[in-house]
Amino acid sequence: MEMPARRIIGKRVKDNHYVHIAALLELDADLREQINLAATSAGLTADMDFNVIKIDEASNQISLLFYENFFDNPFPALQRSCVVDVESGHIKLLRYDLLKNPPILHRKSRFITEDFPHYAEQAAFEKALDTLNLFNQDDSVSLPVQVCDDRLKAARVEIDGFTVKSSDTLPHLDERCGKHFLFRNFIECGETQAKTNLPNIPQQVETYNVLTRLATLILDPVIDYFGEIVLTYGFCSRELAKHISGRIAPPLDQHATCELNTRGQAICKRLGAAVDFIVTDESMLEVAQWIVQHTPFDRLYFYGNDRPVHVSCGPENKREVVVMTVSKTGRLVPRVVSAKEFFALSCGTAIDCT
Repeated sequence: MEMPARRIIGKRVKDNHYVHIAALLELDADLREQINLAATSAGLTADMDFNVIKIDEASNQISLLFYENFFDNPFPALQRSCVVDVESGHIKLLRYDLLKNPPILHRKSRFITEDFPHYAEQAAFEKALDTLNLFNQDDSVSLPVQVCDDRLKAARVEIDGFTVKSSDTLPHLDERCGKHFLFRNFIECGETQAKTNLPNIPQQVETYNVLTRLATLILDPVIDYFGEIVLTYGFCSRELAKHISGRIAPPLDQHATCELNTRGQAICKRLGAAVDFIVTDESMLEVAQWIVQHTPFDRLYFYGNDRPVHVSCGPENKREVVVMTVSKTGRLVPRVVSAKEFFALSCGTAIDCT
């Protein structure tokens, strides 16, 4: 029987290998002896004075790092470091607890074994953050605490122990929603809103939270790859919907996001958030295909190569692609296609992209 691959304990960054003291037995005997000698020469005791070891294979140095509250904090902060030169025995002490913006340990689960306290909670915590695309897999071992706080705030999430919670506060309309937009951009982008000048203000906190996820998980990557986009239809309140009757489907299209009807129920049970946009001078088929391949979208409606695309994110994460085709009577007919079928489309072949 083939044995499962053994998980590599710790993290390697170039010539540096980081590992928690609980995983010392995972290292070879010679390296463990070097670490013990370094600790003895510095007069430090494992766990009390240091809990993470950094092995610099290029310079032959061993750093004994102490992270505060390592067991119970998903993002423990670095307090101090003792750098020992293995050959010369030279010792250098560094204090980080005096800094206003100390580094925190990134992806703590990489440094510990599965039987470590709170390992399961830590792994679940990091998985929850990964769904928000806040931290790259290749981010460095440590991140400044302010960088971490800024990313969490921008994503409208808060940390409560090992739990990632959505923000419960209403933002200002001119606060950032992702890297490239303000909340106001999603509220004032439709032609009907511009004509009527209706406030079109979301009332539910979760509406702002899901608009942020739509911006950060889908629109920001599109802009980073294709350049500037033009929003043509974003958030739709109950009041605005009254002025666009016949052209929209609030119970289905997710433009109502998480808003409630007069009975206190979700207008669109799919929840999530949706936006229509176009990229000037780009093939919208190529843009839509890129979205399907690279983003965690919920539903995507493709109307034509020079028409805005409709895309949403939502809890169902259905990844459904709908191509709108024109019938003989001139009506738009939705046709659900697989991702493989959609990637096979090209202008002038399977559908009329003009």
